[in-house]
Amino acid sequence: MGDVATDVVVSAFALFSPSFVEMGWSQTKEQGAPSDAAAALAEGIGRWAAETFGHLDGLADFAAAARALFDATEPMSQVMYAGWKAMPVPNDPAAATGLALKILRELRFGFHVHGLSAVGMTPVEAVVAQLGPEQAQMFGWGGPFPDPEPLKAVHRQAEEITSARMNEVYEAIDADQRAHMAATVAAIAAVVLG
Repeated sequence: MGDVATDVVVSAFALFSPSFVEMGWSQTKEQGAPSDAAAALAEGIGRWAAETFGHLDGLADFAAAARALFDATEPMSQVMYAGWKAMPVPNDPAAATGLALKILRELRFGFHVHGLSAVGMTPVEAVVAQLGPEQAQMFGWGGPFPDPEPLKAVHRQAEEITSARMNEVYEAIDADQRAHMAATVAAIAAVVLG
C-alpha cells in the first residue's frame, strides 16, 4: 500500500477495529517505510516457505499457475490483493509459492469482504459470527458483542458468495493447473500441519 492515510489501511484491514489498525499502522510507520516492512514480510514468507516445504515437487508449476490466475484477475476494491500482487516474484520456487499463497489469501479475503458487505454484515458481526466474541477482542473490538448464533446463517451466505467468486477466478487456469494447485496446497498443508 505504501505510505497511505490511516483510513486506507483501516479499509484494507476490514475486519479489525479501526482504533486497533490505527495503533498498528502508527507503530509500523515509526519503524520505517511501510513498503520496507512489506518487503521484509515477503522475504520472511519466502524463507519460511523454503525451509518448511521447499523439498516438495512441483512448486515452480504451482507458482506459475498462480501467477497466471493473478494476471487474469484484476483487483476491485481489494487493496491488500493489489499490493501483494505487485510484489516482485522470487526466483526460488518455494519462495514464489509462499508469496502466491499469501496473494491467494488476500484475493479471497477481498472477495469475502465484498460478500460480507453484500449480505449487510458489519465487521464486528462478521468476526463474532465466524470466530466468536473472544476472537473479536483479538481483532481489537470491545463488547458488548452481539449473539453469534443468529449471525451464522448470514455469514454462511457471505461465505457462499466468496466461494462462488473464487471458483470463477480459478476458471482462468485450466483443469490440470487447478488440480496441481489443489494437490500442492494439500501437500503443503500436510507438511505444515503435520
